[in-house]
Amino acid sequence: MPSTPPLESLIHALDQAERRYFTVQAKRHVMGDKNSYLRLFETIASQASPDDEALKKIVPAEQLASQKHYLFQMILKAMRGYESGKGTRVVLREWLQDIAFLESKCLYGPAAKLLAKAKKLAEQYECFQDTLVLLEIERRLVKVVLRDKLAESLAQIDRERMEAMRRLDVQYQYIELYDRLFTQVRQQYRLERQSALETISKLLQSPLLADVSHPTSFHAKSYFHLCTAYCHQLKGDFEQAQRCYEDNIAHWDAQPQWGKEEPYQFQRALSNYLALCHITRQTASVPQILQRMASLQGHTFQERAEHFSNYHFFHFHDCMNAWRFEEAIQTAPQIEKGLLLYGDIIPYSRSIVFIYNLMVMFFFLGKPK
Repeated sequence: MPSTPPLESLIHALDQAERRYFTVQAKRHVMGDKNSYLRLFETIASQASPDDEALKKIVPAEQLASQKHYLFQMILKAMRGYESGKGTRVVLREWLQDIAFLESKCLYGPAAKLLAKAKKLAEQYECFQDTLVLLEIERRLVKVVLRDKLAESLAQIDRERMEAMRRLDVQYQYIELYDRLFTQVRQQYRLERQSALETISKLLQSPLLADVSHPTSFHAKSYFHLCTAYCHQLKGDFEQAQRCYEDNIAHWDAQPQWGKEEPYQFQRALSNYLALCHITRQTASVPQILQRMASLQGHTFQERAEHFSNYHFFHFHDCMNAWRFEEAIQTAPQIEKGLLLYGDIIPYSRSIVFIYNLMVMFFFLGKPK
């Protein structure tokens, strides 16, 4: 099946608020009638499938490729304005631009003041990569501004840089281990049992997983719990794996600002727990977890796709297990809508399971059509 062109994919990924924002921004640059870019945008947004022939009625055929490319760039630029101030990492990148501008104008005092504010925010939310960039800017600033204690200031910057690199390195060690174990869990049925058990037993004794105090950042500790859970799950020790997943949820609950900052990751923590409940048929806590997941719909297209893939999957499964067939039937239109909207980006296996479960449900309820 041919893939959807980038511009069409981008426009259809925008929600109503984002489309409205782009339209308002585009109209600011129009005198009189709509310009060709806005007409292209509205035509593509209304199309169920790509149709270049309809677009050639708006712009000459020889200009269509360049006009579509320019429209793509216009949308990206507008979305930078739309996303402004939304989330710590977006704010930090905006401040980095502001600091660089102030520095270019030799306004070192305001630049240093904003830099200190940015460093504090980056430290609070463990944005180590941004911290490294900020420290490099600070190094340049102190060499220009300071006359006294320059050596001490540069030495302090170097210590902060080394600490940020150390914590970032530890975090990536856990991320890399998580990726390896995640792949093994997904392919569990293909593992050579004895060899895998030996590898997992060694991992559980490694410094990364032997001591919960080893991870030094919020995300590193979350990955610690996930990796430990995966190891026990691969060993077949589901009871211990469930405790690890519960520890991870408790870790997120202990610092609720992270769930607001990154609902995408928190939803995955809840989803991992529900997946094990599904395997072990321990469903007592499922309704409570589902209720928590329902409130984590997210703001971005990716976050909403993640919410659909996880919440609706486990909610439907819970309805079927509890014989709440009428409630399950009511979810079918939402699932169909979600598959049309997010089917290209959620795991293909998840889409197949959605379709299979719906097919089985309707068949056994005597609604084969």
